[in-house]
Parts: sequence; C-alpha cells; structure tokens
Amino acid sequence: MMNKFYSFILLLVLTIPVWGCSVFSGDKDPLLRRKAMDHFGRGEILEKQGNYSLAIEEFLKSEELSPRPGVYYHLGHCYWKLQEPGRAVEFYQKAIDLSPDYKQAKIELALAEKEMNKTRPIANPRDSDAEDHSPVAFQETLPQNAVTTDTSLLTKGKPDKKPLPLFFFRIGDTKKQDEIDTASLPSMNEVNKVLFPDSYKTEGSREKDDNSLKQYIDRKKKSQDSYSFHMDKARVYRDSKLYSTAALEYTDALKDNPQSLEALSALADMYTLMEKEEKGEEIFSQYQEHFQKDSRYFLKWGNILLHLNRLEKAKEKFLKAVELTPSYASPLNNLGIIELRMENYVKAAEYFHDVLTIDPNFASAHLNLGIVYGDHLNNPRKAREHYEKYLQLGGDRSEEVRKWLKALPPD
Repeated sequence: MMNKFYSFILLLVLTIPVWGCSVFSGDKDPLLRRKAMDHFGRGEILEKQGNYSLAIEEFLKSEELSPRPGVYYHLGHCYWKLQEPGRAVEFYQKAIDLSPDYKQAKIELALAEKEMNKTRPIANPRDSDAEDHSPVAFQETLPQNAVTTDTSLLTKGKPDKKPLPLFFFRIGDTKKQDEIDTASLPSMNEVNKVLFPDSYKTEGSREKDDNSLKQYIDRKKKSQDSYSFHMDKARVYRDSKLYSTAALEYTDALKDNPQSLEALSALADMYTLMEKEEKGEEIFSQYQEHFQKDSRYFLKWGNILLHLNRLEKAKEKFLKAVELTPSYASPLNNLGIIELRMENYVKAAEYFHDVLTIDPNFASAHLNLGIVYGDHLNNPRKAREHYEKYLQLGGDRSEEVRKWLKALPPD
C-alpha cells in the first residue's frame, strides 16, 4: 500500500512541470484556450507534413487567441524552413522573451540570425504613389477614375413576377462599371507554372506550393528593395489565401514606408478578409498623420467605416475627402449612400446628381438614382431614365435592373 502511495506521489511530482509548462496553461477562458489548442494542433500536423505556409496560418490564429512561447517557436521554425530567416528571428525572439530558458529557440535563433545577415535585403523604400492593387475593391484613383469599395447598400425594393423571399432587399451600387481590380504579381498557380513548366499539375500539392514560394521569394529577395520585397511577398501569400501571413508582410512594408497608402489599404483588406474590420479601421486611425492631405486616404477610411455601418463617422471622412478634392466623385457617391441609409432620400438624390455632374457615366450613381426615384420618391419616369442609362453603360447588375424596369408602373 505504501509503495503505491509513493508511486502516486512520484507520478504527481513528475507531471506538475508538464502542466506548468503547458503551451496553453493560464488562459482564463476555457473556450478560448480550446480554440487556441485546436489551431496549434492543426499547425503541428501541417508542420510535420512539410506544409509550412498553412502551418503558419494556424499558428498565427493560435497566437492571436493565446500567445505562448511554444507557438512563437513553431512560427519561427516554419519560417526558417521557408528560408525566411528574418521572420524566423522575429518569432524565435518572442519565444525567448516569454521563456528565457527556451534552449531550442536560442539555438535556432543564432542560426537564423547568422543566415539573415547573409541575405538581408537592402532597405531602400520606393515612392508608392502608384495605384493600389488590393483584393477588395480599394483601387481608387483621383477624380476621373475614382472608384469605391463594394459596400452593400440595402434599400427596400419591389418584387418581380417570380416568387421571392418574404424579405426582399434591393442593393445599391458604389462601383464604377469600368473598375478592374488587378494584382501586380501572378497568382500562386501561375508562379508554379513558370517555375515548374514540366511538372506542373492543376491539382498540385501544398508541399510543392511551399517549395515554389521559397524559390520565388529567394528570386525576389535578390532583385528588390525591402519595401517592394515585402509587398510582393504579401501578394503571393494573399493569392494563396494565407491572409494572416500576408498581413505580417504588409505590416513590414508599412514599417519600411509609412506613407504607402497601397500597403495600408492592403493591410486593412486582409483584416476584412479575416472578418476583423475593426482592426482595419484601427490601422487607418493610427496612420492618419501621414495622409492629412490625401483625399484617397479619407475615402478608403470612410469605406471601412461604411462597412461597419458607422454612418456618422464615415460621413465625416467622405466630407473630408471632398474638401480636399471637390471634384472627387466617389466620396460624393458614398455620401449619397449614407443619406439613403438614413432615409434622407432628397438629399441622397442631390449627392448622386452631383456625381453625375462630375462624371456623367458613373454607372453606380445612375443605378442609385433609379433606386431612389423608383422606390422612395415615387417618380417612375426618372427611375426609368436612370435605369436605362445604367443598362447603356453595361452595368454589371444589368439583369436585376431589367427586372426592376419591367416592374415600374407607367408614368
């Protein structure tokens, strides 16, 4: 009996350190801890399989929920395997900061630092007043080619002849028809085709994607300054839908060039794709000292606020954009949308007409005026006029508009 007792005490003594060093010990919220552990577990499996890019995504999600030394170590290890010593150093150091006795992290940190000193790109940030190339439609340019985000505007509409759900909403439009959203780098599949023309397969493995990514990064590293390097790397991650990883690269690009509206917008877009728009808005707020005279910046910031349905704050940003550039059609169009949401239909129509004064072919303004006149101001003649103009411009919602035209009562 005594032997069993001592055996139990010995077992207890041996297991206490394991519990105390648990990657996720100390979290107060059991659900949060469980989610963090789930992401960490998936990350470990992917890491063992050699799928380092996907593993990083899982570890980053775990880190956000519950930052721990083990999570940072695995992030560093994955980046080391992807031949990105700079990023590996960053996460190894975080692991050591939280756990100063983390021997393996110290060993790999020393190796990564040595490698980083060999391959560090030269910091020479470029001037980035060029067009934005972001996944969400944030590619606004100044007045003549101004466009806006694809922000949904819900206004009540009339059903067509086919049965519709009980609650049917007509959605307004905030985009110019000729808007084309492009990226300056090819997709990951296209990168694979270039790098591996003989062995490329449509359904390629993630392991091959990682290998392609390593070679692609290495090539870019040798030919670009630090800002451009991070921007291009971020786009590759973004095209592979690795949004958390892309956000890290856009953040580094902003460190190199805090006045890059392209990097700032792209980072906010990553948060939108991760369904964390609050963080995107926070980022715009943090960088406002660099863009006080840039109307595009206030338009983009307003777009984020409009997505969050913070109408008064969004209105403030759009008005600032118009103050800086009075002939900027996009913020005027979005001011009309805000008034429409607030049910100020006459004021909304005035804004949309202002847009058309600047750009008679702004398709979204014609569509929005059709909705205002047809659904709220009881003027089917004007609604028909603007719907028909929208169709002439080849609006991408032409099929819907044809139904609405048929549903309009006679003049």
